[in-house]
Amino acid sequence: MKLVALNDKQIIKNFLKTASDGSGAEFLASIEWSEILKLEQEQVETLGVYDDQKLLAVFNLIKKDFKFSLAYYYLPRGPVFSSDLSLDKQTELWQFLITEFKKRGGVFLRVEPKNCSVTAIASINLQPKETLMLDLSQSEVELLSSFHPKTRYNIRLAEKKGIVIRETNTKQDFENFWSLMSETGERDDFKIHNKKHYELLSTANSEFIKLFIAEIDGQAIAAGLFSFYGDKVTYLHGASAYKSRQLMAPYLLQWTLIKKAKMEVYKYYDFYGIDAVKWPGVTRFKTGFGGFKVFYAGTQDIVLNKFVYNLYKVLRQLRRLV
Repeated sequence: MKLVALNDKQIIKNFLKTASDGSGAEFLASIEWSEILKLEQEQVETLGVYDDQKLLAVFNLIKKDFKFSLAYYYLPRGPVFSSDLSLDKQTELWQFLITEFKKRGGVFLRVEPKNCSVTAIASINLQPKETLMLDLSQSEVELLSSFHPKTRYNIRLAEKKGIVIRETNTKQDFENFWSLMSETGERDDFKIHNKKHYELLSTANSEFIKLFIAEIDGQAIAAGLFSFYGDKVTYLHGASAYKSRQLMAPYLLQWTLIKKAKMEVYKYYDFYGIDAVKWPGVTRFKTGFGGFKVFYAGTQDIVLNKFVYNLYKVLRQLRRLV
């Protein structure tokens, strides 16, 4: 096996589509995503593992430095394995990665695969462990009939109220999105990213990440950022105005994007994260659209240097307590 830097976007996209195991291409393993991370000053490279001429795995590798010239490596939703890789071959590949990143002096590998066949320690989940997806091979009638009756009612209500959904990349519409995002985070008491992060998402690559606004009488009342990658559209971030909640704009926004994804021949629509305990309201909203659940192993640490890793955990805990 050998570790290779990848730079051909189409090869990666084709691999991720075929390796998806029925859940769509993973945008977090794409070069397009690594390009955005680099704009955020992350140390990131897109890598593949080859055995002879066969590509076995793809992932983005983010190097995270901490004190004393030490570092760990984070693989968001990775590594993504070839769909025909046996469990024994997966284990062999894991051992290869462990050896490679020990050579680089890493303290640990923070990974998020569908499954992990080597010893790992559960960490705080950085990406959702459970998500909800729609199979877009169904007709619009079939999709609608699979929705909860209240969801269908809210979509029709929003349509009757004259809400308009439009794609945009203007500075003013980004400011509208940011205003709605700030309001939603404060209202629902969840932590949001800084403004620069959302701004990069909305401007770095308009074919990869797209901003949509829901408005009535020219006023933005809901908005969302969506990833269009491979065979999947993913709902990344959404926000809405509380004072306009009775207009049900978020429901029409989702339905409009679902139809758009289907029309553009994407296979899957990913609501990107549900958790009935952590996000009960958001989860109720998303599950109203039917679909099927996809589970991940969660964020896990593969320890490369046990002594330093244990010290890292102690220092991290102390910092949280201060």
